[in-house]
Amino acid sequence: MASKIEQNFLLPIKVDPFIFNKPVCDAIDHSSKIDPEPGDDSRLKAKIAPITQPNYSFLRLSTDHIPSDILDQVDLHNVGSGDARRAREGVYIHWTLPKLYRSGVTATRSDETLQEAKLAKTIQTADSGLGVGGPAPEFPCVPTRWLVVRTIKDKASVEPQSAWNDGLAEVTGWVVESDRRWELEELQEDIDLQIDVSPFISAETADVSLQDQAKVFIGRKKEGLDWYEDNKAKRIPKFKLMLSSNQLFADYQPHCSNVFSIVDNFTYAREKQLSKAKANYSVIGWHSEKSGDIFSPAIKRTERLDALQAQIKGNYSVPGLSEAYKEWLDANAPTRTVCHGAMYDVERESFSKPVKVPADDFCDHINSTLPIAVGTSPMDALIAYARSHADLDHGVPGDLEKQLVKLEKFLLARDDGVEAPQWAADMLYDWNF
Repeated sequence: MASKIEQNFLLPIKVDPFIFNKPVCDAIDHSSKIDPEPGDDSRLKAKIAPITQPNYSFLRLSTDHIPSDILDQVDLHNVGSGDARRAREGVYIHWTLPKLYRSGVTATRSDETLQEAKLAKTIQTADSGLGVGGPAPEFPCVPTRWLVVRTIKDKASVEPQSAWNDGLAEVTGWVVESDRRWELEELQEDIDLQIDVSPFISAETADVSLQDQAKVFIGRKKEGLDWYEDNKAKRIPKFKLMLSSNQLFADYQPHCSNVFSIVDNFTYAREKQLSKAKANYSVIGWHSEKSGDIFSPAIKRTERLDALQAQIKGNYSVPGLSEAYKEWLDANAPTRTVCHGAMYDVERESFSKPVKVPADDFCDHINSTLPIAVGTSPMDALIAYARSHADLDHGVPGDLEKQLVKLEKFLLARDDGVEAPQWAADMLYDWNF
């Protein structure tokens, strides 16, 4: 049994599930109806836009026009081939890294004490240069191994029930390698670039080719029983959040798939998928290399917690516990950090929306209080206001707003011909929303 000094540091993380299926994507419940009727509130519900990841090929310097953004615009009218990607349906599990992995650690020159100097010297820095007024801050390495465990305790919640006879297990686990590095040519044909890996800028040296950055991906998910540590695999050394120039990388799930999130599509034998289930998820993370752990330096642990701007909450006045707690904090021996989080009673259904959809609440709020128009003429702002208030206002204001909505295409076309209003209606549909 490990001594009190050697006991690991447990760090809680927040785990969030997102249920994605056709009703969520279409904003309607296919279990009761196919298409919404005119005036149906589902027309005002939130709809899911296609997955959009950074396109680092836009960083290439060439004679062509250089785009102003690395994110492709989303076409909200005509998207895709119409065929459903079943592998993308299911539960998206994302875990949020604690604040201490997002904050830099440094020592100030003005009030640098002996202990602070020792701390600053011990922490390995990737940049030995000095910033304005003192050393450049060092960001801790993040955990690069994550064990995600799905447990189905309520067997009656599973549909079809025949899945239990076809190999469905009560407990299923996956291991995520956050620092696994891939070249585009190394990825197999069955890899979905939008959910199986994440694009990443890997600038390990000063001599970086912009042409090659669009071909770098990271992340890997493997079933727990088949996983093993491949010491020959390509990795991102000293993996830190600040290595990515994408500020959304760690927190926006579509940008960190199989890095800080996974997709559980509830596939079992012969590529079949469950249509319904209730599951619990547990996430456990650790550093693959001991030297990258936030508690690897041989520093007094109270000083290490202060440098990381962290503290341990709780009442430790219980006899016996307070002594062990003080002994652990006063020790300066290296130890290991284990991140942990859980989410319970996550319901996966293929043909109905979840009971609670926060995006719908925001969508209702925007439609009722803040009309937004994206279009091609200055009249769009006026028309957006009229359309949102036409059913709310009464009397003369309401009549005028309704007439403005009807005159929208004529205000745009300004032609007495027959084809002009039709052209205007088509353009409003194609370019305005």
